[in-house]
Amino acid sequence: MATGLVKAAHSDERDLLRIGDQPVRVSQIVLALLIVLAGLWFARRVSRLLVRRLATLPGVKANAIAALEKLVYYALVLGIVAVAL
Repeated sequence: MATGLVKAAHSDERDLLRIGDQPVRVSQIVLALLIVLAGLWFARRVSRLLVRRLATLPGVKANAIAALEKLVYYALVLGIVAVAL
């Protein structure tokens, strides 16, 4: 049983696959997933903050605000995915 725990603790040292000469490890995949999840949370917060700011401005239409919210969100998501890779 203790052997299973030791193997689980060192599971991030295993190579899942190789891309060229570089190994892809479990720890790298977990880190990339954490970056993406944190980035999605951040992107949503920033886009909603932008909506709240723009909603207070006179003369800005609701459709324009919604379009800008989506554009900002997806641009941030693309940047986050690029960083995670």
